[in-house]
Amino acid sequence: MICLLHSWKVYQYVADDPAATYTTPKNQGREAMAYLTFIIDHYYKLPGFMVFMHGDYRAWHQIEPAPYILSALNLSVVQERGYANLRCGKNLYCEHQHHTDHIPPTFDFQSLYIRGLHRYAFRPEDPWYDATLPEVEGQRIPPSFASPCCAQFAVTRTAVLSKPLEFWVRLRELLLMPDLSVFTQDWFGHPPDNTLPWHFAAVDSWHLGVVFEVMWHYMFGRPAVDCPDTDVCHQVMYGGRIHCDDWADVSTPYAIGWQNLTCSLD
Repeated sequence: MICLLHSWKVYQYVADDPAATYTTPKNQGREAMAYLTFIIDHYYKLPGFMVFMHGDYRAWHQIEPAPYILSALNLSVVQERGYANLRCGKNLYCEHQHHTDHIPPTFDFQSLYIRGLHRYAFRPEDPWYDATLPEVEGQRIPPSFASPCCAQFAVTRTAVLSKPLEFWVRLRELLLMPDLSVFTQDWFGHPPDNTLPWHFAAVDSWHLGVVFEVMWHYMFGRPAVDCPDTDVCHQVMYGGRIHCDDWADVSTPYAIGWQNLTCSLD
């Protein structure tokens, strides 16, 4: 039995059951829909600290059991940073940053969609718009985005409230739109092209849900590239209390064999 150090109240959002206690207006946009719905539902009564997780006990991108993470999490670090990714591994998004100032020779739909999501979320008339950023195709945007995958993080109430409720509503409305391809010309300078690979031809909410993974930290006020050192992260974030056979910081996209790794908690 694991005794959780912190007393967490669980809000389990079910995307495909309208009768659930906590549900989403539509089952699309991956975990981004549930996260944004929680923020919108509780904006004026948010707790001091929040942890957003998929709900798995373990997963390929999270070999540490969820109760271990929640028990060992150092809230003073979360308080200092405002946002802290629960994953310490650097593979995937940190090793392969998404560059917005140019499109690589191979089609990179995420880099293109990041441009579009940034244009939609960060508008020149907003007080948090950073006019000092370099200009890319008419918008001011960081040249690169990177943070550990995979959309599981802790955040403070202050970080959430740094943006008004309308900001978070705006983002969820984007995920609720039935046809996102209408934004393609406005965002990327050309209409959908059916001759391109299927994942590049048009925008859809599933892919935007993936792109949120790359941008959550930036939404909450962290630098566009936010990749803490892996070993330091384990020590600072979790006090070195979680021990596993190996950390999920592999060079392959999926940690094959993660089910066979064992973990312990001091």
